[in-house]
Amino acid sequence: MRSSQNRLAGILVVFSSMLLSTAAQAAPKLPEPEKAAADVNLLLREIWTEAFTNAAPMASEEALFRRLSIDLRGVIPYPDEIDQFLNDRSRNKVSKWSAWFLQTPDHAEFEAEVWEHTLIGRKGNTDGLDRGSFRTWLRKSFLANKPYNELSREILLSAGLPSNDPAVNFYLRYEAKPEDMAGKVARVFLGTRIECAQCHDHPYADVKREEFFGFAAFFARTQRYRDYDRAGGDSRRYGIRSRASGELTMPPMKKGHRAMEIQPMYFGVRYNRPENYSPLDPIPKLKAGGSKLDRKKMESKMMMARKGSKVTDYGASNRRKNLVKWLTSDKNKYFARSLVNRVWARFLGKGFVNPIDDFSEDSKIILPNVLEYLTRDFVASGYDLRRLQKIIVLTKAYRQQAVQGVPGGIAPGEEHDLFTTIPIRPLEPEVLVRSVLRATGMEDPHPENNARQVKSYVQKAEREFVRRFGVDETEKRTEFQGTVLQVLLLFNGEFTSSKAPASRPYHASYQKKYPGNLDVVLHGIAPNRHVDQLFLASLGRLPSAAERSAFARHAQSARDDAQRQSALADIHWALLNSAEFLHSS
Repeated sequence: MRSSQNRLAGILVVFSSMLLSTAAQAAPKLPEPEKAAADVNLLLREIWTEAFTNAAPMASEEALFRRLSIDLRGVIPYPDEIDQFLNDRSRNKVSKWSAWFLQTPDHAEFEAEVWEHTLIGRKGNTDGLDRGSFRTWLRKSFLANKPYNELSREILLSAGLPSNDPAVNFYLRYEAKPEDMAGKVARVFLGTRIECAQCHDHPYADVKREEFFGFAAFFARTQRYRDYDRAGGDSRRYGIRSRASGELTMPPMKKGHRAMEIQPMYFGVRYNRPENYSPLDPIPKLKAGGSKLDRKKMESKMMMARKGSKVTDYGASNRRKNLVKWLTSDKNKYFARSLVNRVWARFLGKGFVNPIDDFSEDSKIILPNVLEYLTRDFVASGYDLRRLQKIIVLTKAYRQQAVQGVPGGIAPGEEHDLFTTIPIRPLEPEVLVRSVLRATGMEDPHPENNARQVKSYVQKAEREFVRRFGVDETEKRTEFQGTVLQVLLLFNGEFTSSKAPASRPYHASYQKKYPGNLDVVLHGIAPNRHVDQLFLASLGRLPSAAERSAFARHAQSARDDAQRQSALADIHWALLNSAEFLHSS
């Protein structure tokens, strides 16, 4: 008996080891981000060599660190962080610091800001929209490094009230209109534009009207509703729920044509193939040789099934579940690839496909091997956004010097370049607000110094900066489009100008409506290093020998402390209004 038990145990051990071996072979270990970045660099080097082109020189350590802080945290670095980075002698310090940035709450907050703009825009409000709860939910998701496919599923399957499921704000922003949802979902999660096909077949991409409305039909049973309290009173709370039935009708293109009910259809497939429709609502097929009576019965059955719009539950409909299952599948070539392209473009100023939300079968993809490598790695990592971002910032393409003018040194009129340099990019409005506040010592006011008034001032300043500097989130941002309002605000505006000339002592600076904080910026710094500190606080670097000499003479020309404070304020003001401060890289 014991012999047979031992024999059985031995068989189980062998069988288990075989299963573990098979699993290990099926799921090869991912390379470390540093190794993945090195693989990308090899691909880049091969492409650059074949094209007989050279990449730009590597950026200085100070420029690279400032770029990392802006791209990963949405704000310029502190002077003491710059000192620590420059004095760090480890060979992998860029990897180490980027990993730290990616784990900070600042990164989660910045990612939430970026994705709020991507999903529901900077501006615009609809009934029931709660931007605060949506931003908080996004921040918590990024702080937990939630996989991108899981984040997407939660957004697209959301239902109920924002207080219970903040992700429903995505649907509330567009009032859950099927046509609007189809266009937005295709742009954000598939990286392609299909709105043109709403009125006519897409003039460039292979998208028919039936395909657009077929994709929109997945949202035909998603409904926005108003929530009423138990006492029967009115309420301005809105939520999202699903109906048991309801179809989308495609309007006729010409007079005399009939409207046409459209069934759900996955994007990128021919609409006249029934097998490509949603399995939930397959197109009824008439049996071969069927009579007119059979056809009439079938049509009657379809009409009965589509009557009414009774609400069965407040969860996601089966249609949305089927859509999300297809959309977030590892086999969906649009989903992961469009996200990789979006993140690459955000860090390097341009994507593998441009515009970033215009993928199609005929898209001209620059460096397709690099895009394919990063996409495979992203899927294999379980859609790890932090890992993807770390790999990109470790590549030579990202770590190059930024240059003025035509990106990559290509001839004007060319559509793409080979990422042989990074274009100089203007700071986003919100990044500019935070950077001004940090550079001027206004970022973290002490509670005992009238903190409520300062917080109110900061919020007012942020709104004003965003209003004056704001651009649509779909616009290209590779060149700084200065306007008269922007220039006047920076040089004469009450917000920025109030920050530079700060001759008041620190303890009293917060008692003014528009305080200045030069004393805070220079607190604890020896007088002979004041100019260096202003450069570090504003531009993230030390001054050149010529700059230090010129500015030091200006400060030393003062006859007393008051004049010296004024001279230092002049220097600070000049740095805050320089093109170098206004731009990344």
